Amino acid sequence: MANGGRRCFAVGCAFYLSFGLLSEQQMISANKPDVDPSSKSTFSPMPGDSVFVRQASEIFDSLDDRGCFEGLPFMPEMLRWCGRKFAVQRIANKACIQAESVFIGSMPRCVILQMADRCDGSAHGGCQMGCKFLWRPEWLSPEATEVPSYRDGELEVIRKQLLGLASVRNGHFRCQATELVQIATRTSAFELGQYFNDIRSGIPVQQVIRFLGGLAARKVTRKSESVSGTCHGRTPAAKLDLKVGDRVRVKSLSEICDTLDTKGCNRGLWFDADEMAGFCEKELVVSRVLHRLIDEKSGNLRELKTPCVVLSESECSGVFRRFCSRGMLHFWREVWLTRAS
Repeated sequence: MANGGRRCFAVGCAFYLSFGLLSEQQMISANKPDVDPSSKSTFSPMPGDSVFVRQASEIFDSLDDRGCFEGLPFMPEMLRWCGRKFAVQRIANKACIQAESVFIGSMPRCVILQMADRCDGSAHGGCQMGCKFLWRPEWLSPEATEVPSYRDGELEVIRKQLLGLASVRNGHFRCQATELVQIATRTSAFELGQYFNDIRSGIPVQQVIRFLGGLAARKVTRKSESVSGTCHGRTPAAKLDLKVGDRVRVKSLSEICDTLDTKGCNRGLWFDADEMAGFCEKELVVSRVLHRLIDEKSGNLRELKTPCVVLSESECSGVFRRFCSRGMLHFWREVWLTRAS
C-alpha cells in the first residue's frame, strides 16, 4: 500500500475511533443488557488502580463446583496472593487462544496485576509455561478485606479442594490457559468495536491506528506474518547446556531464518519475528530453562524433546497480536543463540 494510502486509512481510522469514543456513553447505554445488579461485581478496576485480592474463603465461595467463576478457574497457585495489595497492570480484553488452530478471542472482563511472579505450575505437574494470572474483578476489592478467623484446617481444605480440581486422571490438567477456549469468543480482526475496548482499557489511540494501518497493508499485499525459513528437511538443533544466569547473544535474523522451515518453525517452535526480531544480535541472560509444558489444547503435560529457554523474562507485547493481554514469555531454541564471550 502506498504511503498516501496508508495515511488516508490511518486518518479514516482515527475519525472512526474518535467518533466511537465521543459516543461511547450512548453506545454503552444502547447495548447494555438487563442484568441483575446483585449478580455482578460493580467494581471495575483500571490500569494503575490499587486493589486487594480478596481472602481465600471469599473467593472460594464465588466458585462453582469446577472451581471456576464464569468458566475461569481460580488456581491453587493463586492462593498465596490472597489478602495482598497490587496495582492493576492491564485489562485483559483479548487473548491468543491455542485450539485446533490459534485464534484471538475476546474474554469476559479480567485484569492482570502488577506482580513479579508468574504461575510456577506447582499444582499442574511442574508446568514451566510461566503464564500470568488472570483475575476476575469479583476476586478483588478496592479496600483491604478483613481477615476471617479460619477454623483449624479450613484453609488447607480449600487448598486441597482446588488442587483436586486442577487435574483429572492420566496427567490431564485444567488451568486458566486450557479453559480460555471455553470462555473466549472468536473475534475477527476487522470488527472495529474491539479496538474501542482496547482504547478504553488504556491502549494508546496512536498504537491502535498503527496496528490497523499495518493490518490493512498486510491484507492488500497478502504478506504473511511469519518469516519463511530455508530448511526443507529436519531443522537443525544445538546443545549449549544453558543454565539460568548464563549470558547469551541472539543470532542475526538471517542466521535464525537458516534454522527455520518454510512455516517459520524450528522443530515445532515458531519464531515470532514481529515480536522477537528486535532482540537479534543483543546480549541477554537466561532466566528459565524449559523442559515441560502443558499443551493448552489437550491439557496434557508434555516433556520437550528439544528444550528451550527464556531470556531476561522477555514477553510478548501483544502489539502485533491485536493487543493480546496474556504477556506470554518468548521461548528460544538454543540453535538461535551463542554464548556471550
